[in-house]
Amino acid sequence: MKTEWFKLSNGIVPVVGKNDFAVYDLNRHLVHRVQPFVYHQLQRMRSISLTDLYVRCQPSERIQLAGLVTEMEKLEWGFRTTEPERFEDMPLEWYCSSHLQQVVIEYAGDNYLLARVLRQLDALLCKHLELRFIQKNYSEHLKGLLDLTRNCSFRSIHLVVNHTGYPGDGRSLFARYPKLTRLTIYGARQPYSLRLGQHAIIVSSQKSLKELTRQKAACYVVNRNFFCESLRFNPYYNRKACIDRFGRIKNCLDHKRDFGNVREIALKTILTDSSFTSLWHASPDRIREVKDKAMRYAMLISARPKPVPGTAEFTLI
Repeated sequence: MKTEWFKLSNGIVPVVGKNDFAVYDLNRHLVHRVQPFVYHQLQRMRSISLTDLYVRCQPSERIQLAGLVTEMEKLEWGFRTTEPERFEDMPLEWYCSSHLQQVVIEYAGDNYLLARVLRQLDALLCKHLELRFIQKNYSEHLKGLLDLTRNCSFRSIHLVVNHTGYPGDGRSLFARYPKLTRLTIYGARQPYSLRLGQHAIIVSSQKSLKELTRQKAACYVVNRNFFCESLRFNPYYNRKACIDRFGRIKNCLDHKRDFGNVREIALKTILTDSSFTSLWHASPDRIREVKDKAMRYAMLISARPKPVPGTAEFTLI
C-alpha cells in the first residue's frame, strides 16, 4: 500500500501569531482563524505523510485529524496524493519592475509643472496615479492635463475633484480616457456611488479634500500579491511617492516631513535617498505593534512607522 500524503493547495498558507493562528486562502481572498491543533497539523503535513501522522497520533487525535482532513477537502485547502513530489509549492516571492508603484498628487495649477512630473513618472514606469485636483473651476484645463497621461506608463488613474464646476458626467471622461478607472467627487449635496463595468464613480458630501482623505483605521487586504509583498515590505508605503499642492515630495501627504520639491529635484534622485525609502521596508514582521498578529500579512498599515534606534524594527506613531 502506497504512503498517502495531504498536499496543501498553492495559495493556502498557515501563519502563526504570538497568541493566534490563521490560514490564508489567497485563491479566494479569505483568512480563516484556526485553533492551534489545525495550524500545527498543517505544518506537520509539509514533511510527514498522512499515513505516518495517523500512526503517531493518540486515538482521540486520530478522530480529530480525520475530521480536519475531511473539512479541508471541503474547503479545497488541499488534496490526498501518493505522489507529493509532482506538485511544487508556490514561491512566495514578490517582484515589481516599476521603480514606483503609485503616486498621489495634489495639484492646484500654479505651484509646479504637472507635465514635467508626469514625464518623470513615465520614465520610472509608475503604475498607478491618484490625481487630486484642487482647483474649483477646472473644466478644459483638467481635460488638457488628462490628455498628457494618454501615452504614459500608468495602468490606472484615480481622479479626485471638487463638485463645483465639475465638467460633465463620468461616462464621458471614462470614454475619453481609458486609463481613468475611478472618479471621486467631493462637496456634493447627495452622496452616491455608481459602478460602470471596470469603472467606479464615488460622489461624497464631504466638503473638503482633507475631510475626504482623512486616514481611516487599518483595513485588511487578502490576495497573493499583497501577501507576498508584505513578507518583505510595507504595501502602503512601498514604492509610493506623494506630491502636495506646493510640490513637496513626501511618503504620505499627511506627514509633515518632506524630501525636497519637484521644482528643484528629480523624482529619481529621491528614490536613491535611504531616508525616503526607509518606510518601504517597514514590513509587518518589523513593526512591534503588529509583528505578533496572525493577521499581519493582510493589514494595510497607513499609520506612520518610526524606526526604533539601534534595531531593525519600527513602532507606529
